Amino acid sequence: MRLLTSSDLKAKGINYTPQWINELIKKGLFPAPFKMGEGSTGRNFWTEEVIDAHLAAKAAGRKKTEVA
Repeated sequence: MRLLTSSDLKAKGINYTPQWINELIKKGLFPAPFKMGEGSTGRNFWTEEVIDAHLAAKAAGRKKTEVA
């Protein structure tokens, strides 16, 4: 299992600002991260599998829309 930071998300083509990612998370449109560390000093991480599944679902949804 590989853990991704917000910088790693950019390498996967997700070029959103942290503020926009937070908005998408609040709306249920992006996977929520988990924190590692104490309190407010903890960093946000996502597992690569969760992000890859999210991207695959987005791509699958887009293909369905394009075909219809």
